[in-house]
Amino acid sequence: NNSTFTDSSSSNHTITASGSPTQGSFSPYRASAISAGSDFAEYNPTTHGGSIFFDGGNSSDYLELNDGTTGSDFNLSNATWTLETWLYKKQATGSRPESIIARWDNSNSTAKGWSWQIYGDNSRLIWSSDGSSNTIYTDTRTVPSNAWVHLALVKNGSTLTSYISGVGSAIHSSDFTIYSTTTKTRIGCVFASGAVSETTRLRGNLSNLRVVKGTAVYTSDFTPS
Repeated sequence: NNSTFTDSSSSNHTITASGSPTQGSFSPYRASAISAGSDFAEYNPTTHGGSIFFDGGNSSDYLELNDGTTGSDFNLSNATWTLETWLYKKQATGSRPESIIARWDNSNSTAKGWSWQIYGDNSRLIWSSDGSSNTIYTDTRTVPSNAWVHLALVKNGSTLTSYISGVGSAIHSSDFTIYSTTTKTRIGCVFASGAVSETTRLRGNLSNLRVVKGTAVYTSDFTPS
């Protein structure tokens, strides 16, 4: 069913779709095989995974986890952690953010946690230390449009490193603690006053998005696979 979404991790969080995000066989693995000039197997969701398309235009497409507590797995606090995904961004976004995954709501002083975003052509983390303030760390390198690209953010001790196609760049080098909010985790948007913030809706595809808390998955440059 291309409108039913599951968490394939051991946590097995319930995921609810809003709007009409859809999943299909379009994936970075096909693109990698073609660019290498090799044959590739027919799409297999177990082996390759597909992707989820978010319209990002007039449609409020997003996914939501039922985890609106301070004890959520996705409250990153001061932990070591890794965020990663394959992204196919449909177009340059100009001067507005598009949220990949977030625990963030602009509605009140205890609702802001963190959001991993594409702003224009840049990957960035926006986070709050107290539920109301904003701090932003930005990777100024270009994230391409209309092409699959692997992105990651890794907090390892006091260093925050952004990876684009496996190449890392440290974007912050002193420790920080993210506020533990009761805002639910959402993929493809952030909320404002309890509803979708239209200016943050993602337009494009995500594949193999994951959050790893407690582990710096990448500590040096790597080849995405």
